[in-house]
Amino acid sequence: MIHRLQSTLMTEGLMEIPPSSLERFPYIAIEANFKLFPGKYCPWHWHDYFEFVVVVQGMVELVTQQHSFRVLQGEGFFVNAGVLHMIRTVDDAPAQIHTQQFEGRLIGSADDVFQRSVRPIRNCGALEACAFRADGSRQAELIAHLEAAYVAAERAEDGGELEILFHLMGAWLAFHRWTKPLVDGAVQRADVDASRIKRMLSYIHAHVAEPILVSDIAAAANVSERECHRCFRRILGVTPSSYLAQRRVHTAAQLLLNTDRTISDISASCGFSSPSYFCKVFRGVMGVSPRALRRNGGGTGTEQQVSVDKSADSR
Repeated sequence: MIHRLQSTLMTEGLMEIPPSSLERFPYIAIEANFKLFPGKYCPWHWHDYFEFVVVVQGMVELVTQQHSFRVLQGEGFFVNAGVLHMIRTVDDAPAQIHTQQFEGRLIGSADDVFQRSVRPIRNCGALEACAFRADGSRQAELIAHLEAAYVAAERAEDGGELEILFHLMGAWLAFHRWTKPLVDGAVQRADVDASRIKRMLSYIHAHVAEPILVSDIAAAANVSERECHRCFRRILGVTPSSYLAQRRVHTAAQLLLNTDRTISDISASCGFSSPSYFCKVFRGVMGVSPRALRRNGGGTGTEQQVSVDKSADSR
C-alpha cells in the first residue's frame, strides 16, 4: 500500500508521525507530490527510522545539519535515523518523490547482522545523509532495488511483504558496501548541536501561539542567546526569529487549508498581533496571501527565509 501525503504530521518535538503503524511490518512506502504541500516543502523534522528516497519528478533539495544535496529525477538520497532534516523543491518547479521508511530491525532481525551491518550506520555521525547518483555500480544497484520494492508495495499482492523485504535487503547490501569506507573511518559520536536544536525547535512548536523571545528559545536548551543564534545559523541557516516566523506561518497554512476558521482567528492563534501583520509575514514566507492559499488549495507559493526584528518575536 502506498500512502500519498500532502503534508508532514509531527509531534511537538518535531518527530514525524508515520501515516500508519510500523508494529506489524516496520516499513512504509510514501508518494509525496510537493505541489500539494503548503509552500512546496516538507518542514524540519526527524524520525527514529531509516529513510530512502528516489526522486521521480523534478529536483529536490535535502538539507540536514551538515549537508545540503540537490537531487535530480532518477537519483535519490538516504537520511539516517534521528537526523533533523527538511526537503524542498528547487526554483518552485514541480517535484515528486517516492519515500521508503523502515526500522533497523527489519534489516537486522538477527543480532549479529544488526551489530555488524545496521548499528554502525545508525551511529555514524558522518553519515547524517547522502545522495546517490546512479553513476556507480553500487548506487545504480541500490536505486534498482528501491524502485522494485516500491512497485511491490504499490501492488500490495499476497506475499508482497516478502518481495519488499527481498529488495530492501538488496538495497541495504549495496548501500552498506558503498558506504563502508566512510563508516569504518568515522568517529561514532553524539552531536551536541543536534540535541540542542531539537530542544529549541520543540519549544517553539509547543509555544507557537505565545509571545516568544530569543532568550526563551535559548533557555529551552540551557544555552546563551549568542549560542542559540550560532546554533540556528550553523544548522538551519536562519535566525531563531526567522524560524519562528516560518513555523507560525506553516502552522497557519495548515489551518487555512484544513479548517474553516477565519483569517483573524488563525492569525491570533498562531501568535500574530494583528491580521495585517500576519498577512505581511505570511506573504513573505509563502509568496501568496492567506486568502489566495486557501482559495487555491495550497502549494502555490515558495518558501523563503524571512527576517523579522527581535520585537516581532513577542507579537
